[in-house]
Amino acid sequence: MYFFNTQGVLRDLKSGELNEKESIKYLLGMLILENLGAIWSGSDSNKSSVPLKIAGSIFSVILTIWGIGRCYRVNLGYDNKDFIKRYVCIAFPVNNFFGVITVVLIFFLILALMGMRMFKIDMGIPDAGLSVAVYAVVLIISISSYIVKSDAFTRLHTDKQLQ
Repeated sequence: MYFFNTQGVLRDLKSGELNEKESIKYLLGMLILENLGAIWSGSDSNKSSVPLKIAGSIFSVILTIWGIGRCYRVNLGYDNKDFIKRYVCIAFPVNNFFGVITVVLIFFLILALMGMRMFKIDMGIPDAGLSVAVYAVVLIISISSYIVKSDAFTRLHTDKQLQ
């Protein structure tokens, strides 16, 4: 099982080495990590953030439909086989990679905010504005991850190095 190696997943998919039993591990890993992320991000009890979370949820649903649809159309255009198996196995290392990027960016944002408060630097940005900025960064990272996933579907069929 690959945690960050999309190329390894593509090679195993292309060669047929990735069976249904192995695919289940990717599905479980992806769902567990997504649920952990949802639990941690849902810990904010600030009632003023509810509209922002609703808007974020709507964007998330739209983005998910767009991203999975994009991957599906690429798969359909080649051989239209094993979409779910391929999607789950490609998504796992791609999501892990972009998840690490997100955590690192948010970590540095928190450090910067702590430093600004410690040195009493007021940028005049309300907390809601910072939340919108974080959502925007996560949205951009999510869009990027779907583009990488759909590109991986293309590489699965066109990359001669995978054979």
